Amino acid sequence: MRATQPGLAGPPASDTWKVGDVISGQFEVLEVLGATPGGTSFKVQTVKTGQTMVLKTVHAGTDHEATYAALREPLKIASALKHKNLVQVYGLGRDEDIVFV
Repeated sequence: MRATQPGLAGPPASDTWKVGDVISGQFEVLEVLGATPGGTSFKVQTVKTGQTMVLKTVHAGTDHEATYAALREPLKIASALKHKNLVQVYGLGRDEDIVFV
C-alpha cells in the first residue's frame, strides 16, 4: 500500500498506466521510473517524433479541475524558461482524471 500525504488521494498512476500504454494519444510509456506521495514518473516517448522524455503525474485528490487550473499558469511560466541548469517543462495535460506535467 502506498503512503499518502494529507490532501493527496486517488490511485497512483502506475496502477493505471503500464509499459506500452499510450497516454492521451501522445506518449508511449517505456518505463515506470518511480512514485512518491505526490505523483509517479514515467519514461515516455512521443508518438509523433519519437522524442524521449519524463512525464510526471500529479496526485490531485478528487478535485482534478482545481488542480489543473492551479498548475496551468505556473507551468506556462516555467515552460518559457530556457537554461542549461533547468529542466525543460513542455506543458500540462490530462488523461481522464489524471493530471500530468
